[in-house]
Amino acid sequence: MAITPVRSAAAEVKVTAILTEILTEIQTEIQKTAMLILLAYCSKEDIKTKQIPVIPVAVFMILGLFLNLKYEGIGIFQMLGGASIGMVMLVFSILSGEKVGKGDALILGCVGVFFGFYPTLFMWWGSSVLLAVYGVVMIALKKISGRKAKLPYIPFLLTSYMLCLAAWMFTDM
Repeated sequence: MAITPVRSAAAEVKVTAILTEILTEIQTEIQKTAMLILLAYCSKEDIKTKQIPVIPVAVFMILGLFLNLKYEGIGIFQMLGGASIGMVMLVFSILSGEKVGKGDALILGCVGVFFGFYPTLFMWWGSSVLLAVYGVVMIALKKISGRKAKLPYIPFLLTSYMLCLAAWMFTDM
């Protein structure tokens, strides 16, 4: 007489819930790591060339869309809300005669697709404050000359992102 294991519906539901939670956690860590890599690479390029490479940003934006939709990360409205912050920055770029770079707006939109509206808003605010403080200090030290200076933005976005990562270690994000 063969012994067959008894499979209860409750046990299957519990295992499915645990696996879903593990996959969601892995997806979240992949997103955080991918964004760290992208921002680090783009920071290097922004400092060196004052240009943002469009193709890697577009690829990462598609990756963010895929991960969020496939693994039910943030919802489509959160992604659109996050991307809209990049669109607002693009409007600033156009209205200011590109004092704010269009590539900066593109990468901020990519961050928005990955993380949604509120985290992206916080990173945008944080990076803007960091950049302003840096600019004031550099002007005071006479290292740059006022409004004509072109400062790379992405290193400050990277710094703001790393501060968010540190904060997320102590929260549910």
